Amino acid sequence: WSHIEFLARLVAEQATAVELSVFPNPSKGADVQFGVDLGSSNSGAALVIQNAVGQKIRTTALRTGQPVARLATEGLAPGMYFASVQRQGTTLVTRRFVVSMR
Repeated sequence: WSHIEFLARLVAEQATAVELSVFPNPSKGADVQFGVDLGSSNSGAALVIQNAVGQKIRTTALRTGQPVARLATEGLAPGMYFASVQRQGTTLVTRRFVVSMR
C-alpha cells in the first residue's frame, strides 16, 4: 500500500507544479496560444492536442525557455479540443478549448 500511496502523491505533486492557459478561447479563426509553466522540471514534457473523441491531432515537445506554444487552427474543424501537458506518459494538466469559424 505504501508504494501505491507514494506514487499517487508523486503524481499529485507533479500536477500541481504545471500550469497551462489557453488564449483566445474560443479561437474564432485565430491561432491558439498555450501558456505553459512547467515549474522546476521540464525534461520530457510535451503538449498534446486531442479532438473531442480523443484522437491525437498534434504533439509538440516543450523546451526550456518556451513559455508559449502556438497552434494554427486553419486546418482544424470547428469544435471542442483538449490540450494536455504530458510527461513520460502521464497527463499533468488538461485544458479544454474551442475552435470556431470566423
